[in-house]
Amino acid sequence: SSASSVSGTPVSEGSKGTVAGVAKAVSPSIVDVRAAVEGGRSGGSGVIVSGDGEIITNNHVVSGASQIKVETSDGKSYDAKLVGADPDKDLALIKLSGASGLKVATLGDSDALRVGDGVVAIGSPEGLSGTVTSGIISALDREVTVPVEDGDGGQGTPWDGGGDGGWPFEF
Repeated sequence: SSASSVSGTPVSEGSKGTVAGVAKAVSPSIVDVRAAVEGGRSGGSGVIVSGDGEIITNNHVVSGASQIKVETSDGKSYDAKLVGADPDKDLALIKLSGASGLKVATLGDSDALRVGDGVVAIGSPEGLSGTVTSGIISALDREVTVPVEDGDGGQGTPWDGGGDGGWPFEF
Protein backbone atom coordinates (compact mmCIF):
# COMPACT_ATOMS: atom_id res chain seq x y z
CA SER A 1 0.00 0.00 0.00
CA SER A 2 1.28 3.45 -0.84
CA ALA A 3 1.87 6.16 1.76
CA SER A 4 0.77 9.76 1.78
CA SER A 5 2.04 12.47 4.08
CA VAL A 6 0.31 14.88 6.42
CA SER A 7 2.50 17.05 8.69
CA GLY A 8 5.50 15.08 7.45
CA THR A 9 4.32 11.80 9.03
CA PRO A 10 3.69 8.90 6.63
CA VAL A 11 0.17 7.50 6.77
CA SER A 12 -0.83 4.39 4.85
CA GLU A 13 -3.40 4.95 2.12
CA GLY A 14 -5.75 2.50 3.85
CA SER A 15 -5.82 4.50 7.10
CA LYS A 16 -5.92 7.95 5.49
CA GLY A 17 -9.10 9.67 6.62
CA THR A 18 -9.61 7.34 9.59
CA VAL A 19 -9.35 8.50 13.20
CA ALA A 20 -6.22 6.36 13.61
CA GLY A 21 -4.69 7.83 10.46
CA VAL A 22 -5.42 11.40 11.54
CA ALA A 23 -4.03 10.73 15.02
CA LYS A 24 -0.81 9.30 13.57
CA ALA A 25 -0.40 12.23 11.18
CA VAL A 26 -1.24 15.06 13.57
CA SER A 27 0.02 13.86 16.98
CA PRO A 28 3.64 14.93 16.34
CA SER A 29 2.35 18.53 16.03
CA ILE A 30 0.48 18.49 19.36
CA VAL A 31 2.25 19.55 22.58
CA ASP A 32 1.48 19.53 26.30
CA VAL A 33 1.51 22.99 27.88
CA ARG A 34 2.00 23.45 31.65
CA ALA A 35 1.99 26.85 33.35
CA ALA A 36 2.72 28.09 36.85
CA VAL A 37 -0.11 30.48 37.69
CA GLU A 38 -1.20 32.29 40.82
CA GLY A 39 -2.61 29.71 43.19
CA GLY A 40 -1.21 26.65 41.43
CA ARG A 41 -0.69 25.16 38.02
CA SER A 42 -2.60 25.16 34.74
CA GLY A 43 -2.34 22.74 31.87
CA GLY A 44 -3.59 22.02 28.39
CA SER A 45 -2.42 21.32 24.89
CA GLY A 46 -1.16 23.31 21.96
CA VAL A 47 -0.52 23.06 18.23
CA ILE A 48 2.86 23.69 16.59
CA VAL A 49 2.51 26.37 13.89
CA SER A 50 6.18 27.08 13.14
CA GLY A 51 9.25 24.87 13.09
CA ASP A 52 11.08 27.19 15.48
CA GLY A 53 8.50 26.83 18.22
CA GLU A 54 5.44 29.02 17.82
CA ILE A 55 2.52 27.27 19.50
CA ILE A 56 -1.19 28.11 19.54
CA THR A 57 -2.87 27.21 22.82
CA ASN A 58 -5.82 28.36 24.92
CA ASN A 59 -5.46 31.66 26.71
CA HIS A 60 -6.92 30.19 29.93
CA VAL A 61 -3.98 27.77 30.08
CA VAL A 62 -1.26 30.46 30.09
CA SER A 63 -3.04 33.58 31.34
CA GLY A 64 -1.10 35.17 34.20
CA ALA A 65 1.61 32.49 34.06
CA SER A 66 4.94 33.17 35.76
CA GLN A 67 6.46 30.18 33.96
CA ILE A 68 5.40 28.12 30.92
CA LYS A 69 6.81 24.69 30.07
CA VAL A 70 6.03 22.72 26.92
CA GLU A 71 6.66 19.05 26.16
CA THR A 72 6.64 17.86 22.57
CA SER A 73 5.37 14.44 21.46
CA ASP A 74 8.95 13.10 21.39
CA GLY A 75 9.38 13.92 25.10
CA LYS A 76 11.56 17.04 24.72
CA SER A 77 10.87 19.85 27.20
CA TYR A 78 11.13 23.57 26.49
CA ASP A 79 10.63 26.84 28.32
CA ALA A 80 8.14 29.13 26.59
CA LYS A 81 7.00 32.74 26.76
CA LEU A 82 3.69 34.37 25.93
CA VAL A 83 3.82 36.28 22.63
CA GLY A 84 0.21 37.44 22.44
CA ALA A 85 -3.33 36.55 23.47
CA ASP A 86 -6.95 37.08 22.53
CA PRO A 87 -8.90 36.45 25.76
CA ASP A 88 -12.27 36.91 24.02
CA LYS A 89 -11.50 33.95 21.72
CA ASP A 90 -9.53 32.08 24.43
CA LEU A 91 -6.47 31.89 22.16
CA ALA A 92 -2.81 32.53 22.92
CA LEU A 93 0.45 32.34 20.98
CA ILE A 94 3.51 31.16 22.88
CA LYS A 95 7.09 30.72 21.67
CA LEU A 96 9.50 27.99 22.73
CA SER A 97 13.09 28.86 23.64
CA GLY A 98 15.75 27.10 21.59
CA ALA A 99 13.43 25.01 19.42
CA SER A 100 14.06 24.11 15.78
CA GLY A 101 12.92 21.49 13.30
CA LEU A 102 9.53 20.91 14.94
CA LYS A 103 6.74 19.18 12.99
CA VAL A 104 4.31 21.91 11.96
CA ALA A 105 0.60 21.12 11.86
CA THR A 106 -1.06 21.29 8.47
CA LEU A 107 -4.02 23.61 9.03
CA GLY A 108 -7.26 23.05 7.16
CA ASP A 109 -9.73 25.45 5.60
CA SER A 110 -12.53 26.25 8.05
CA ASP A 111 -14.58 27.73 5.20
CA ALA A 112 -14.82 24.22 3.74
CA LEU A 113 -16.42 22.70 6.87
CA ARG A 114 -19.95 21.31 6.60
CA VAL A 115 -22.38 20.17 9.27
CA GLY A 116 -21.91 16.41 9.63
CA ASP A 117 -18.20 16.37 8.68
CA GLY A 118 -16.09 14.12 10.87
CA VAL A 119 -13.53 15.73 13.18
CA VAL A 120 -10.79 14.45 15.49
CA ALA A 121 -9.71 16.18 18.71
CA ILE A 122 -6.22 15.48 20.05
CA GLY A 123 -4.97 17.03 23.25
CA SER A 124 -4.58 16.88 27.01
CA PRO A 125 -7.94 17.25 28.76
CA GLU A 126 -7.58 17.14 32.55
CA GLY A 127 -3.85 16.47 32.04
CA LEU A 128 -4.36 13.23 30.10
CA SER A 129 -1.66 13.56 27.43
CA GLY A 130 -2.21 12.33 23.90
CA THR A 131 -5.95 11.83 24.20
CA VAL A 132 -7.75 11.23 20.89
CA THR A 133 -11.49 11.40 20.33
CA SER A 134 -13.75 11.95 17.35
CA GLY A 135 -17.08 13.52 16.58
CA ILE A 136 -18.92 15.51 13.95
CA ILE A 137 -19.42 19.16 13.16
CA SER A 138 -22.81 19.80 14.77
CA ALA A 139 -23.23 23.44 13.71
CA LEU A 140 -21.35 26.31 12.11
CA ASP A 141 -20.86 29.98 12.99
CA ARG A 142 -21.54 29.68 16.72
CA GLU A 143 -19.67 32.01 18.99
CA VAL A 144 -18.01 30.65 22.09
CA THR A 145 -17.30 33.13 24.88
CA VAL A 146 -15.13 32.68 27.92
CA PRO A 147 -15.35 34.55 31.22
CA VAL A 148 -12.81 37.34 31.74
CA GLU A 149 -11.97 38.19 35.31
CA ASP A 150 -12.14 41.87 36.32
CA GLY A 151 -8.81 43.50 37.06
CA ASP A 152 -6.57 41.00 35.31
CA GLY A 153 -5.72 43.25 32.37
CA GLY A 154 -7.99 41.35 30.00
CA GLN A 155 -5.86 38.24 30.08
CA GLY A 156 -8.73 35.85 30.74
CA THR A 157 -9.32 33.53 33.64
CA PRO A 158 -7.03 30.56 34.21
CA TRP A 159 -9.12 27.41 34.45
CA ASP A 160 -7.64 24.24 35.88
CA GLY A 161 -10.58 22.00 35.05
CA GLY A 162 -11.19 21.20 38.70
CA GLY A 163 -12.59 23.01 41.67
CA ASP A 164 -16.32 23.48 41.36
CA GLY A 165 -16.52 21.35 38.21
CA GLY A 166 -18.07 24.24 36.29
CA TRP A 167 -17.60 24.47 32.55
CA PRO A 168 -15.97 27.82 31.62
CA PHE A 169 -17.66 28.25 28.23
CA GLU A 170 -21.02 29.71 27.25
CA PHE A 171 -22.83 28.89 24.01
